[in-house]
Amino acid sequence: MRHSGDIFHRIRQNKGLTAKEVAGDIVSPQFLRKFETNVSDISFNNLLKLLVRMDTTMLEFISETGNALDVWLTAVEDELDNAFNSGNSFLLKKFIEENDSQYAETGEKRFFLISLVGKQYYDYSFPPVYHADTEPLLAHLRKIEQWGKFELFLGTYMYFLFDDDEAYVYAMQLLKRRHPSADMNHWRNDLALHFALKLIKNSKLGHAEKILDIYFTNIASQQQTHNIHFDLFARFVQGILQMKDGHQQGAAQVEEILRIFHDVLGYVNYANKLNALYIYFKTNDAACSDS
Repeated sequence: MRHSGDIFHRIRQNKGLTAKEVAGDIVSPQFLRKFETNVSDISFNNLLKLLVRMDTTMLEFISETGNALDVWLTAVEDELDNAFNSGNSFLLKKFIEENDSQYAETGEKRFFLISLVGKQYYDYSFPPVYHADTEPLLAHLRKIEQWGKFELFLGTYMYFLFDDDEAYVYAMQLLKRRHPSADMNHWRNDLALHFALKLIKNSKLGHAEKILDIYFTNIASQQQTHNIHFDLFARFVQGILQMKDGHQQGAAQVEEILRIFHDVLGYVNYANKLNALYIYFKTNDAACSDS
């Protein structure tokens, strides 16, 4: 994601304005250039005055910032998933080093937190070398009352770090508090369903069932096409719950969802990711039955 200074710089250039013309008597042209190159931050009042001078509303500026966040998060997700799903330790280490370098260069916390995600995935997939302390990541999420896309992204990838009671409370809040943006609700749905998976893994089946009941009653029942992906994922989680609860039809439901993602929709990497979860639950349930 580009820093807000980068976005401001692009808007100014697109409008054909010089730094001196925009800065005027609000800030010095030198300071404006520092802001645009992310060397210095700027007060909200001065930013608002500068935007007015460029005939740009704060809403337009925020929209540009949000678009940049989407692009950055998509790139991060693609890099992380590609390295993890392919089992490529070199790519994952490169991902970590790039974010560590960005953090050292900019001091922006988001790079530090994303690096922690990468380190957790590395130590999970390969012989552990980082042993990273993830408390700063959890502390960041706990102190923010209203999670944005970045926090929802972190939660989805690090959902297993939360304790069970916390995961249940967060999941219920995510599903009950709807957002005006459908895109934000998609992120919320995804994280809530991942929390349900965590609870199933830890045999908190009653809590997981309540999460799924709310999803199917309040969200899936609307039968909106833009929720199809999450409705299918919810059915996958429901199948895992049934397996954990000893019902044979659960495995058949999970396998049907995997077939839809893999063969019908062509989401091969995503299907492989879900299949790894299916194998984990199937193997562990079998081990419990044998014992």
